[in-house]
Amino acid sequence: MMPRQRGVTLPMIKLEHDKLVLYRVFYLKVPRPGLPTAISYPTHVASFDLTSNQFIALRKFDAKIRLAGEEPWAVQFHTFDKPGDIIAEFDRIWKCYDALIPLFLEHGKGAPTQAEKTKAREYMGYYERHAEKPLKPVYDFYGGEFLSFVAKLAH
Repeated sequence: MMPRQRGVTLPMIKLEHDKLVLYRVFYLKVPRPGLPTAISYPTHVASFDLTSNQFIALRKFDAKIRLAGEEPWAVQFHTFDKPGDIIAEFDRIWKCYDALIPLFLEHGKGAPTQAEKTKAREYMGYYERHAEKPLKPVYDFYGGEFLSFVAKLAH
């Protein structure tokens, strides 16, 4: 059971042993009135095999990764004017994954189209807005190749 004050990363995509694995890392959020929200060191990681469409595991986070910055790790989470805005934004983010994952699997065969470059730029904008800055090393660990591919495609 995850606590109510938990946070979860954006999906992180990684090729492992000919499988495409999606990771999500969980952490705790500690609201601080008048200050950015503090987050804990990651507590759990969930993994899902996108190749076979099978859940792999939810386990304690045991990777030895040094987070960016010093404790308490502060995050200024993006806010939305109305609840429906978050749903619409994350729908656009999921559509970016739908467009970019096949390109990642093809390892950029052929010249990218303008639409693919635009989708990569769109994703990188969402990543910069929503990825928790102290957790960037975690994103690099679980999804660095995907992020590098998308960043290169965006430029």
